[in-house]
Amino acid sequence: MFWKNRRNDCAHAKGNTISYPHVESFWLFLQSNLPKFVVNGGREFILQGIKNHFDPTRTPVGTTIDPSINKIKTSIDVVDY
Repeated sequence: MFWKNRRNDCAHAKGNTISYPHVESFWLFLQSNLPKFVVNGGREFILQGIKNHFDPTRTPVGTTIDPSINKIKTSIDVVDY
């Protein structure tokens, strides 16, 4: 909600000032949450990535699965583990 309101401040020429702290905070927010911004949600994205990893027609045998595993913490809520 906060970032939606900041977007509206910018897009609709509201009277609120947008400065470098907003930009830096938004950048950190994006970096931390980027894996969650996917169609159908984070869990489905991760599960499909794991399925694709173990499909030899999509991923060469011997390729590390670490990138998919590393996304779990930021893409899936703990209650969904």
